[in-house]
Amino acid sequence: MPSFIGQWTTTRYSGNDPANPEMITLTITADADPNALDGAYPRPGEDARLFGPLDATGLIWTARIDERNSSGDEGDAVFFLSADGSTIYGAWQSQQHGNGPQPWFGTRI
Repeated sequence: MPSFIGQWTTTRYSGNDPANPEMITLTITADADPNALDGAYPRPGEDARLFGPLDATGLIWTARIDERNSSGDEGDAVFFLSADGSTIYGAWQSQQHGNGPQPWFGTRI
């Protein structure tokens, strides 16, 4: 069965600068809860964190984003895993910018 766990090269769009998407290396790991995942990506200062539950199929991850100790931002994301486990796609929303959901997608490294 495909899994989110691993490293991903991702592209994240932001409503405050839609012409310049951000390239992010996202690392996703297992959580102590087998029905949840943890994630992290580099930020100036402290790395950003993602955490949240998987759906029953294991193909949808709903995550809370915590960049409070770097950019000062927080947000929410939802990711869908492709059937072959090679790509993720979804969207995120920043509380700081309030621009509505923005695309975030990537491929496994």
